Amino acid sequence: MSKFFSIILIAIMCSFGTLQAQNFSTHQVKAGETIESIAKRYYITANDIYTLNPDAKKELKANTILIIPISKANKPTVTTVKELKGFRTHKTKRKETLYSLAKKYDVSEDDIKKYNKFLYANTLRKGDKLQIPILKETKVVDEVKNTKPYLVQAKEGKWRIAYKFGITLEELEALNLKWELYFKKGNKLMFLI
Repeated sequence: MSKFFSIILIAIMCSFGTLQAQNFSTHQVKAGETIESIAKRYYITANDIYTLNPDAKKELKANTILIIPISKANKPTVTTVKELKGFRTHKTKRKETLYSLAKKYDVSEDDIKKYNKFLYANTLRKGDKLQIPILKETKVVDEVKNTKPYLVQAKEGKWRIAYKFGITLEELEALNLKWELYFKKGNKLMFLI
């Protein structure tokens, strides 16, 4: 009986370990990659990588395996936008259905119905003249900026701010396009979360 309980206890402990392990992934460093470029790819900060990989501060070699925390950040979303380019006329034949026409012209059945209102009340018959829409699909990437504001403190320079957040001066400038030569106390800067 005690063996049974010990086996169950071990199984429970192992399941907690796997749940915790799912918060991380690995990345194999390629030649020319920097910590900053890797951090951008995974929507995390360089400090997040340094926390889990302290040796990466000294030297970053190709083929090194890094532990990467899984970001809870919003990733860019890709949406498909359909733009109406025009119409083509189609005279229905015997045994044609909305489904077969939709497949033939690469549009949805709802798109055909949208421009042929009589199809909402009636079925498709031989000899019906339909306006088939010609749609152009465009993919739009909505990149979510994952930033938070930071107020500049007295006697803080750009190098100190970049060091504090674990980014390079170039990244600091890129995130804050309203760049001034010198920061003043109270300026609002944006940083990756």
